[in-house]
Amino acid sequence: MAEERDLRTEVWFVLFLLFVLVVSQFWQIKNGMTVKTQSWQYRIEGPEDEDLAASLQTLGSEGWELVSARRATTEVKGETKGIYEMIFRRPAVQ
Repeated sequence: MAEERDLRTEVWFVLFLLFVLVVSQFWQIKNGMTVKTQSWQYRIEGPEDEDLAASLQTLGSEGWELVSARRATTEVKGETKGIYEMIFRRPAVQ
């Protein structure tokens, strides 16, 4: 008997939580509260090793956030140089 009462209590509690969730969603829709998606600008850079720190400082001060970076090599005038291929982003102006 006590187990049956506990099960009913749990069912009512879950139904109450579901009701609260549905009402809160309705309230947000009714009042025009929506989640605004963020738009981004992207920039790809590939500075050489000796220019890496200065490049990061400059881009960071301009509001760019480093999203991805990988070590790579490139050939310039027959010479292989180490670079970092980096992808940056910042919020788009709307």
